[in-house]
Amino acid sequence: MLAITLALAGIYLPKLRAVGDAGAGSVGAIYAADSALEWCIYTNRANPALPPPVMANGATYKILPANAADCTALPLNNQVVGTYRNVSRSLQVTTP
Repeated sequence: MLAITLALAGIYLPKLRAVGDAGAGSVGAIYAADSALEWCIYTNRANPALPPPVMANGATYKILPANAADCTALPLNNQVVGTYRNVSRSLQVTTP
């Protein structure tokens, strides 16, 4: 009985860890993308200048297209890809 339990634990524990790591990375990545996209919308509406967001947890983001990364072009049509722990999530905004 103990041998079966240990064998099953050896099979399933690494898989459970991988799922947990992906979930944590996914949340960090979507928050990075959301923060950058909110900054982009704020900047596009000609509000007072704010520096781009910096993620304290080490997450990164990329604003696409690269030639419009300052988010000042009209109409606003940007995609933001947030990455954290090798997991990427993307959000997009398009205005008429």
